[in-house]
Amino acid sequence: MRGVIVGLSLGVLGLNGAALAAQASGAAAAPAPALTSVAPVIIGERMRFRSALQGEEYPVMVHLPDSYGRTTHAYPVLYVLDGEAHFHHATGVAAFLAQQQRIPEMIVVGIGNTNRTRDLTPPTDDAGMRANGAGGADRFLRAIGEELIPEIERRYRTLHYRVLAGHSFGGLFALHALTTRPEIFQSYVVISPSTWWNRQSLVNGVPAFLAAHRDLRASLYITTGDEGGEMLASAQRLAGILERNAPETVEWTFRHMPAESHGSIPHRTLYDGLETIFADLRIELDTTSRSVADLERRYERLSAKYGYDIPVTEPVINRLGYGLLGRGLHADAIAVFTENTRRFPKSANTYDSLGDAYEAAGELEPARRAFARAVELARENNDPVLQVSAQKLTSVSSKLGTSTQN
Repeated sequence: MRGVIVGLSLGVLGLNGAALAAQASGAAAAPAPALTSVAPVIIGERMRFRSALQGEEYPVMVHLPDSYGRTTHAYPVLYVLDGEAHFHHATGVAAFLAQQQRIPEMIVVGIGNTNRTRDLTPPTDDAGMRANGAGGADRFLRAIGEELIPEIERRYRTLHYRVLAGHSFGGLFALHALTTRPEIFQSYVVISPSTWWNRQSLVNGVPAFLAAHRDLRASLYITTGDEGGEMLASAQRLAGILERNAPETVEWTFRHMPAESHGSIPHRTLYDGLETIFADLRIELDTTSRSVADLERRYERLSAKYGYDIPVTEPVINRLGYGLLGRGLHADAIAVFTENTRRFPKSANTYDSLGDAYEAAGELEPARRAFARAVELARENNDPVLQVSAQKLTSVSSKLGTSTQN
């Protein structure tokens, strides 16, 4: 696999001279640096995409989540315009937020261009701009929707939940995709969009689009930075139109970030935008669920909202349990953690968490048994929780005055 590689290089200046000087003085030579190359860090694969519609090849980069090779799961997909500029930081944001369980794990696809202005701009009345090739967004959108996306979904395990992220002209393109082909993407991260384009013709058409699509389901996160002028004014005008006209099924946010420049705003917007789009998945924000049954009903509603089946996983149940524990609801937490051990009986972590709940409730003997089972499973599966669970087992056994073997 040809990869996008983050490398590490070290320059050691004067090492030979220092060693010779040490030998000349009779002193022992300093040892050579112990850092040696082990393996490259690969964040994705670079490809060329041949578009029959465009008659051109485009650079495409694909990042797969860490769990992709270990599971049979399918994943939502984040499509990032101006991929050459934004693929690297987008993969980092997506991976980090998924590790923190603030968004689902995602496949990230970076899409490059051969002619950025042509591909990302909607039609224009400006004859000079047309003469220079601008206004080709419709054909590029067809290439993405009818050629690239089907190929990505043929090659990889994907869910029918797609997020489109674009900056500047890319943000304009994302809004154009929403208002002309809303069936292609379900969510949009729109970063400092060039909504001034063609005398704000896209913004002018939004009221009619929303009136004709009252059943539209979409999430929209829009930002502007310190650009000011018509860039800010046109985006604020768009936000006002959404405020007055968007149906309840369209979730949208507009944020002005004056501390960010036009160049710096993509990273912060992508982080905040993905968090906002998937905010309902965050268990720590759930103050109503007090059982796994409650959680399942909640996830049924979320599955309907996002349009794909969202399973109640071991980490999700665990986070609910610790949330209940933090609120002092010991009995509810014990019940949740017990259900997690029933569903995932080979997981050392589920028993470790159950032990935490029993210990917090002052039930030391059940806690000891839970930690003992966690240690047993961790040893069988070479689980990294082993050391922590063993320490907890020793601590609880000491409080009980019993051996860890009992």
